[in-house]
Amino acid sequence: MRWLLLIIASLSQISCTLRVGDEKLLKGGAIEYLEKHYSTATRTPFIGGAMYVNMRPYLYPMIVDYCVANKNKMVDNWCVDSKGFPLFRVQNDSVNTVVASTGSALITMPGDGGWLSVIERNNIVSDREWLQTAQETYHFKPENK
Repeated sequence: MRWLLLIIASLSQISCTLRVGDEKLLKGGAIEYLEKHYSTATRTPFIGGAMYVNMRPYLYPMIVDYCVANKNKMVDNWCVDSKGFPLFRVQNDSVNTVVASTGSALITMPGDGGWLSVIERNNIVSDREWLQTAQETYHFKPENK
């Protein structure tokens, strides 16, 4: 019985810490805020030490409000701090067409408008690594600040 309780306790701790996109990686960030206050999809690890979450496009004004309320500003599709450092990116992942099967034929129909992806650094990469990822992978240009 003792072993069974130990195994159950261990598995419950492991399941909490191995959750995809563990909350500890984004403590206090935009994604954490958006998850607490709005409906979002599951956060997912992304290229270059980033995390992303998909949201419905109508939440874009709330994302901008979050950026500005924290004394930052939106430049193009980036939220940057007062020094021009990239905090997170908002990109539109539109779904323009959907392929549907009608038995023996495939037809193309208009999509539902897509999603907004909020891409943010997680806390396991340094400022320099995130800046490099933002410039090389996500096309952040500091001269646009």
